[in-house]
Amino acid sequence: MRALFLIFLIFYGCTGYQYVAPAHFVPANHERDHGVANLSYNTCQIGYAFSNHFSIYTLFNYRSNYKGIFQNDFSLKDTAGFSKKDEHFQLDLGITYFNNFNNYFCFEILTGLGYGKMNYLNSYHIPGIYDYSLSTKKMEYFIQSNFSIRYKDYIDFSVFSRINCNRYFNIESIYESGLSREMENYDNYFHNRNQADLYFFEPGFQLRFGLKQIKLFVQLANSFEINTSEIFFNRTRWYAGVSCSFNLIKD
Repeated sequence: MRALFLIFLIFYGCTGYQYVAPAHFVPANHERDHGVANLSYNTCQIGYAFSNHFSIYTLFNYRSNYKGIFQNDFSLKDTAGFSKKDEHFQLDLGITYFNNFNNYFCFEILTGLGYGKMNYLNSYHIPGIYDYSLSTKKMEYFIQSNFSIRYKDYIDFSVFSRINCNRYFNIESIYESGLSREMENYDNYFHNRNQADLYFFEPGFQLRFGLKQIKLFVQLANSFEINTSEIFFNRTRWYAGVSCSFNLIKD
């Protein structure tokens, strides 16, 4: 258990970002009444297929390497030396259409929207002083395609790609600097703005393996900026966790 926790910490990352995509939902749906619940270090996903072609799902994500929990005063007054910190909260709701081929292959389209908040700190005091803090809300709109290959109920491998549209709004930022230091580009992008739109293309793959009702999963995803490269974001992400299958209708 301790080794698994350390692996989660490595995948999770310890630096601060202005954008971090949560684990993508890849349920590999193949029939009606197929439910999936995924749990990783900072993300929880639950989905359910209510027909042979449609399912719904929700996702909750929270990550933080800062001691505050969305405090009103998300400041840098106690920061010394060099530090990048972030705090992200996100809740998604979506619907999927899937088509199963001979119980071995599945093609699925997901779409949905999400709401979240983000706080970000960038500070270094050697040499001079550079303090930047950012707090914003965001809306997310996305469409994703999954292609999955299954072997019975014990293993599945999926590739996916996602177009992610993020609107940051109610942006609040504070900048303090000594020695007339210029603002860094990825901080300047949000400064003195009330709204910013960011678009990403996010391909990746996922492997699940184990027993019929419970499996381990590993997921790798990459984010490629579409409309700007002037923000500080996590380009490559690994996620690992536990995936549980369930049925709501008894035979």
